Amino acid sequence: MKKDFQSFLKSIPIAVGVGIVVAGLIFVITSRLATTYDAATTWTVSKSSALSQQKTDYYLYDQYYITLASQQYADIIQAWFVSPGIVEQVYRAAQVELPSVKPAKVGKLIRATKRPPANLAVRFRSGSKDDADRLALASHTIFSERLAQISQGEQDTYQIIASPVYTSANQVNIGLLALTGFLGAALAVLVLWGTVLYIVREA
Repeated sequence: MKKDFQSFLKSIPIAVGVGIVVAGLIFVITSRLATTYDAATTWTVSKSSALSQQKTDYYLYDQYYITLASQQYADIIQAWFVSPGIVEQVYRAAQVELPSVKPAKVGKLIRATKRPPANLAVRFRSGSKDDADRLALASHTIFSERLAQISQGEQDTYQIIASPVYTSANQVNIGLLALTGFLGAALAVLVLWGTVLYIVREA
């Protein structure tokens, strides 16, 4: 039993050494990762100027059909974001280089999440703050034009009302990742060493 304990103590420097190596690798790898930026905004689809009951000779159902149409147009806009051709058009208009990815992944470069009833939380990620901001502005212009075209009729068209764009940097906490890697690797070595000692003693 005493020999097992002494052998276990000898594993501590090894565990520390392995932990340091793993932490060093994590530090080197993560420090080389480029900082990315997210530009976030919320789009609300609404009618350009809602009709009033006083101006019409038919019942408006408390704007029920207008609200329903807004929801449907929000679904259409969300579908546009996964279209490689439309996404490419946005990047071109923003004068931002389109990443070299497969066509199936082009539609994932911009993330749009629907928020009922007719809102979209949109996130644009890029390697610089200016590029992310330009992508947000260009997409609003292009999508507004497309929405006006497909919703145009005898009455007013629908529009996209955008909230102010909020841009933030995505920075990795290198110190925390390195510490986590060190503790995880060291603990793994100690557990493995203890398991081997137990198997040898029981054999």
